[in-house]
Amino acid sequence: MNFWWGMASGGVDIYYNRKHVPTETQKLVELIKKMIVEGTHHPFTGPIYDTEGTLRLEKDEIITTEDILEMDWYVDNVEVEEYQMREFGERRTENGERKN
Repeated sequence: MNFWWGMASGGVDIYYNRKHVPTETQKLVELIKKMIVEGTHHPFTGPIYDTEGTLRLEKDEIITTEDILEMDWYVDNVEVEEYQMREFGERRTENGERKN
């Protein structure tokens, strides 16, 4: 599965439990999803700050696919915990550095 095909291809979608999500919130989710599919809303549109408070994307600037692929930072309000790469047994810190 190639997630770069995006929502318009049906390869990526937003799933939620309608029983637990209020109706008005469901309407908002479906509207934003429709806008993303139609290309009228881009989720990575600035201003976007990283978790250190650094401005990474200027107001109204849309990030490129290349910049997304090269991201080595997290968007503000994203909480990151240390993780371990299962295949290699490597441990990494929140900024991706190897940890022994």
